[in-house]
Amino acid sequence: TPNKNQAIEEESYVTINKEIVKRYAQSEERVTYIEPIDNYYHIMDINGINMYFCHGHREAVKNMNTLSQLSMNHGVDLDILIHGHYHTFSLIEVGDDKYQFSVGSIKGADAFSEKINKKSSRSQGAILIYDDGVFDIRQIKLNE
Repeated sequence: TPNKNQAIEEESYVTINKEIVKRYAQSEERVTYIEPIDNYYHIMDINGINMYFCHGHREAVKNMNTLSQLSMNHGVDLDILIHGHYHTFSLIEVGDDKYQFSVGSIKGADAFSEKINKKSSRSQGAILIYDDGVFDIRQIKLNE
């Protein structure tokens, strides 16, 4: 559909993306595909760190209270909100050891990013979570 908002909401868009990730995971023995709670978001606890994964167009991810609001809405003390949508890498501490994390852009700068004034380098994000629950959030630069 030419309407981007309809395309994002359409089941086919989500289904296709999930299938791409699932197939990739099947081809890589070190990668495990986890079926999300919902087509739009997933909550995961790893070593006591509660993470909320989403695309980022429904939540007010620029609002410093969004992680707190999501925690209340889902009845989970969330530590990290991880999202895409903005085509840039950013990490904002929104509370005591609480973060909102935009993972970056695999494509990097293109005509669309120029149009929305969100030019960024090619990168993705990674969260390293240790056995003791300590975590480290990093930007991973991708080669051109």
